[in-house]
Formats: sequence, structure tokens, C-alpha cells
Amino acid sequence: SAPERRMRPERTSAAFVDVTSRWVSGGGGSWQYEDADGGTRWQQTNSLELRDGWLPRLFAPVIRSGLRRSMRNGMAEAKRRLEAGAPPASDGFTSPHP
Repeated sequence: SAPERRMRPERTSAAFVDVTSRWVSGGGGSWQYEDADGGTRWQQTNSLELRDGWLPRLFAPVIRSGLRRSMRNGMAEAKRRLEAGAPPASDGFTSPHP
């Protein structure tokens, strides 16, 4: 008999709720998965809502850049671990890998 195929979602999402940050009022993200060349293409999209005020507006480009860099690094680390067959990090965070 054929092996059982696990079904995976095509898209998952999350939302920030009850945010207590001085800078961030909300946001969320979504992850889309699709078959590609015998593997999976994984695309991540995030949004971040900053609190009102001149200081969050002033630092918005720095915050945006930091979030973008953090997400790219996190996805690269997840890809590296998945392709290496490594177990997930026990602390729930990715660490830089040279």
C-alpha cells in the first residue's frame, strides 16, 4: 500500500494581541506554503502597527529595517536547519550561524 501522505496547510497566520510595547500597537504575519521542485516554497509576510506619536514615526525606518533583517535571518536559519535535518532550537529562538 502507498505511504500515508500528511496534509499540510497552504497558509497559516498569527496576530499580535494584547500588545504592551511602548512602540508597537499590533501586527501579525502569514506564512504561505507551496510545492516547488520536490520541496516546499515558504513565503512569509509580516505587518507591524506602531503606536501614534512623533517618536515611533521617527524610528519607523529603523524598526522596519530591523524587523526585515530579523525575519530574513530567521527564515534562513529555519531553511538551514530543515535542509540539514537538524532539530528545532530548544529555546524557540534562532541563533546566528556563520
